[in-house]
Formats: sequence, structure tokens, C-alpha cells
Amino acid sequence: MEAIWRSSLLLCACSAFVSLSAQNAHLEDIDMPRYVRVGQSQSISGLIRNAGPGRMMSFNVGWRWNNGPVNMGQPLGTGANGLGGDNMAMFTHPVPFSLPLAQEGVLKVWVDGANEQDRRNDTITMQVTALDRWAEKHVLVQIRSSLNCHNCQQARPRMDALGRYPQIELSKFHHEDDLAVKEVDAYFERYDSDRTPSIMMDQGELGCYRPNANHSQWNRHLKGRLEGVSPVLCWVYPIFDPRTRTVTATITSQFTTVIKGEFAVNAMVLMNDMYGSGGAGSPYYHQVVRGLLGGVEGHTGAIPSAPRTDTKYALTYTFTLPEDTDPERICITGFVTLKRDGKSLTLNARTAALRTLSKAELVVLPAVNAPTPNGDDDVPQSGLVVTGLAVLSEAPTVRRS
Repeated sequence: MEAIWRSSLLLCACSAFVSLSAQNAHLEDIDMPRYVRVGQSQSISGLIRNAGPGRMMSFNVGWRWNNGPVNMGQPLGTGANGLGGDNMAMFTHPVPFSLPLAQEGVLKVWVDGANEQDRRNDTITMQVTALDRWAEKHVLVQIRSSLNCHNCQQARPRMDALGRYPQIELSKFHHEDDLAVKEVDAYFERYDSDRTPSIMMDQGELGCYRPNANHSQWNRHLKGRLEGVSPVLCWVYPIFDPRTRTVTATITSQFTTVIKGEFAVNAMVLMNDMYGSGGAGSPYYHQVVRGLLGGVEGHTGAIPSAPRTDTKYALTYTFTLPEDTDPERICITGFVTLKRDGKSLTLNARTAALRTLSKAELVVLPAVNAPTPNGDDDVPQSGLVVTGLAVLSEAPTVRRS
């Protein structure tokens, strides 16, 4: 059984635990947002694994910002019997991370095991940016699941609970069951995950987060990420025209600060109340992905490599809803991605239900058939003539520290 210890409960009198054999402490991950507010006190927590054959009796965690001072915690004991091979322990560093001014740099976090001999897997470095103008961050949570998976059924209450968090945009990718879609499955294959259930957060955070099948850890991973902020506002306007059954979904973004890179926009079509046989509990499933409007990689032409902060960039997708599909069961999740070296980081995401045009609107408006965006890199992209009619219940706003 996996041994999990919170640092607040760990023994600090490590001198009583002396290990004579070489240790191999592996830093599995750190739960740290990529973007934080100026002045925000952010805890650095994470997960270490005993990658050696013997028992790990203690470990210590340190962190450093750029070339600044080293912050070492106190040695943490792992109990009288130690931490067995391939078992894990959680930690929270006693010194919080905080930046007084807007800046970006490199955060280095490492773990030292008692009598550590292998340094190849003990360090994680990541770029962190402190923002003085920021938007509320919504975490994109994508879960691979299956009706035929016993562990998925055990994890199902936790999956459904995640969907009730206002800052979590949840989607479920069904694998090898009645609800599976080939294109949807191909999207999740990029994460190199062969286990269900398996969770991915913000598209892997530029390679720092790997698919996690241990659903008991999901809430802990999310806690640190929900404390972060975003450099981009994101709106989703999905409109349904009942005359043509055409859905036009416009994803609009506006940057709160100047950042440069390759950006992509994508959108997922989600369906609620889907019937699936073979599972335990209720046979109806929610937030099930039925399609990706931007394909596996999304569209990279809607946002320039150096977006302006005074400009809204919009991309419109159109598709036809099948006759037998109730539009009230459909939602659209739009998300803006930063791409780097073949890896991705979700900057922000939003989900909205379809808004059906009223009879009064249908009298004065032509049938909605938005043209395909032209891909011009310098001009905000939107071919939708009725975007002004769709109003989010809570429009995102720029916030300042």
C-alpha cells in the first residue's frame, strides 16, 4: 500500500533514523502554479518517491529562485519503518514562495535523501511569472476513463465532484467503451497514458505534469494550481440556430500582460446525460467529450506570437448538431494554450452551454453560418455576426495586485 505522509505530521527528529545504505529520493512533481500574483505567498508542495531498493528513513527539500539564496527545509522523517521502495511521501516546504515585483524567472526545487547517491532524478526546474495584472485562472482538467474499468467506477464520485468546482473546467475522455470516439482518444494518446482513470492538468504544463492514475492525489494536485492566476482572459460564446441546427462557438482571448510565444486555440464539445452501459451506479455520464473543434493540436493562427494587451483575439468554429441531439445537453469548453518544444500549457479555459437564439432574434437575423477564419496573424479573428447577443453570466475581468 502506498505510504502517504503530510509534512505537518512527519517526525523531524531524524537523527534517530540512521540509514547506512545509499538512498535514491526521486522528486515526482511539485504543485506550483506557473503564474502567481505579485506579493502572493505561495506554498511549495509536492511528492517524492523512494526510487531505491532500500527503505528511505528521511529526506529534505530545498528551493531556489534564479541565483538567489537557497531555502532548505528541516529533514523530514518517514516513520520508524521508513519509506519502502516505490512508495511516496508528500511534503510542503516551510518557506513560502513570494515575489514583490512583476518578473519571471526559474524556480528550482530538489530533494535530498539520507546518504543520497543518485542525483539524476532529484530536481525539477520550472519557469514562474509574477503578474501585477492578471485574470482568474481556470484549470483545464482532462480525465481518461472507461465504463469497463473497475478503478474508474471507484473514482467516479471524485470525478463528478471536480466538475462542481467553479474554477475547474472538467472533461472526460472515454477509452475503449460505448462512449469512446476515435478522434477524442487520439487526443489523449499524446499524453502517453495507458491507464484508466488517468488525469491530466493544463495539458501537462510543458512536460512538468504527467498523467496520474492515483485519484486519491487529485485534490492535492489541484489545490496548488487553483491558487494561481492567468495572463489571459478567456470568453466562450456558443450559439445554436434551431433553423439550421448550426452551432457557432467563438473563443475570445485578451492578454493582461505582454508575453511572447506560440499560442493555440481549441474547443471541445461536451455532452451531458449520456447513457453508458456496463458501469456501476447511475448509467448517465456528464462532461463526456464528443469532439475537438480544433483537432488534436488546435489552431495556431488566431493569436500572434506577440499579442497586444489592448486587443481581443477571437476564433469562431461552426458545426451542425445532429437531429437527435438535444442542444441543452451540449457545452463548449474553449482553451488557450502556450506551446513550447512540442509541449503544451493551458493558459486559461472556460466552459459555456449553448445559447439557443430566441424567436424574436430569428426574425431579424439571417441564418447563422459563420465563415472560416482567414488566419491573418495581425487581425483578431471572428466571422460571427451575432456574438453581441451572447452574454456570459460572469464575464472575466482584468485584476491588479
